[in-house]
Amino acid sequence: MWFGFMTTANQIARTVPRPISQDSARRLARRWLIAFSIVVGVATTTGTLAYCYPRTLGPLRPWNVWLHEISGDAAVLFSIGYLMVHLPRVWRFKRFVVSRWSGFVLLGIWGAAGLTGLWGQLMPLEAGSWTWLVHVWASVLCVVLGCFHGLWALRPSRSGEA
Repeated sequence: MWFGFMTTANQIARTVPRPISQDSARRLARRWLIAFSIVVGVATTTGTLAYCYPRTLGPLRPWNVWLHEISGDAAVLFSIGYLMVHLPRVWRFKRFVVSRWSGFVLLGIWGAAGLTGLWGQLMPLEAGSWTWLVHVWASVLCVVLGCFHGLWALRPSRSGEA
């Protein structure tokens, strides 16, 4: 007799997650990276507009700060999602010395930018304070090092490295 809550072995086997192919893993990582890049772009633009043009955009400053905080929080969440897809895919590569170390440094600097950003949401983050300076410099370094990290990984393979 069949009951609705009972399942067959075939139905259970269909629900077991299967390993994903390299192509689908690459596509998934690309989607996370695009979403992460968009959110970081919004955070960078709103942070720049809020603090670099205080007189010109004075009436919009509260909205810029609010949008900067939301997009910064989203960037932290998207970075966690991206790392969960990115690291298992690239950790096994043989050509990883510079890419892996630049990734570790990038992760540390991103952590500093994220923590000082969260600190700025809890306490006032005044221009010129040490937390503000760490946040600004870490954010700028993240953009520069992120470009280097990605471009280094995409360079043409040399014999003996791959």
